[in-house]
Amino acid sequence: MFDAKHRALTSAACGSVAGMEFVGRIYFKFDCGDAWLFYRFVRALAESGASVALEWSPMPTPETELAVSVHQQLESADARGRFLHAMFGLVHIEGRDVSDPATVATAIGSAGLDEVGPTIDRRDLDRLNAELTDLGVTWSPSMYRHGPVTAITLNPAILAGDVQASAASILRVADDDGIWELRKP
Repeated sequence: MFDAKHRALTSAACGSVAGMEFVGRIYFKFDCGDAWLFYRFVRALAESGASVALEWSPMPTPETELAVSVHQQLESADARGRFLHAMFGLVHIEGRDVSDPATVATAIGSAGLDEVGPTIDRRDLDRLNAELTDLGVTWSPSMYRHGPVTAITLNPAILAGDVQASAASILRVADDDGIWELRKP
């Protein structure tokens, strides 16, 4: 079984390298391969010593309503990080179905969140969908810092390069409202 009890990213556990702070809100879908790659990139960034303080906000879809509702029930960043890590591992490593309530229940258990009840909260889903619409979020993952959101698509080679330099590039694009898209063929 996938164990997520000690895998959450928190700013206290990430350390800090002078000047490198990766901060923002990430909109993602649990079953999105691009979001999984971005998550792995963020973990590598944190392990490199950079300060990482991201708020992960799931994008509801009919398949992910239960997982999104559970994520939103969690009050601490640590609990949300453990659940996020467990869901990503179950879906992308073990190949579990994101829409299966058993997958969500397994993620709850492996993240040590046994007190959480897996229930769908329509108010949270409606609020999240309104937020996504207001910000113009259509891509997973997307980063919001201020101004327009930045849709992020990474190449797996990003995990082999200088993750701090790549993170700085991502932040420069996210902060420059004049750049809407950069793409390499």
